[in-house]
Amino acid sequence: KQVVDRLTRTHCRTHQLTLFATHGRDPLSRAYGSQAALIADRAPLMDGLSYVWGEVDHAAGAEMARSVADVLCRRMRVALYAEDRGAAVALRVAERMAPRLGWDRAEITRQVDAYHEELDANYPR
Repeated sequence: KQVVDRLTRTHCRTHQLTLFATHGRDPLSRAYGSQAALIADRAPLMDGLSYVWGEVDHAAGAEMARSVADVLCRRMRVALYAEDRGAAVALRVAERMAPRLGWDRAEITRQVDAYHEELDANYPR
C-alpha cells in the first residue's frame, strides 16, 4: 500500500477489497474460494480437465476477461493443459461470452481467430 501510494497519483485500494476464502477441497473452491458457490453451471468444459462452463461466465462477468484468450489462456489455463490447447472449445466459449460482452457473429469469429493466433504465437505444440 505504501509503495503504490508513493508511486502513483491514485491511492491503493486493496484494503477495500473483499477477500474470498474457503475450506473446500474441490477444484472450484480452491480456485475461487467462497465465490465458487456462485458458479452455477458445473458441466465439464472438456474431458480430462477440471474446468467447468460456469467458469467462462465467471471470468467474463466477475474477472474482467474480455477475450477468449483471456479465459482459456490466462484464467483457466486450458491452453497449457488441454491436448488440443483448447482449440475444440474456442468457438463455444466465444458464443458463451458473446451475450455478456455484446459480441455479434463477426466479433465471435474474430475472437476465435485471435485465440488461434495466440496459440500459434505463445503455446507451441
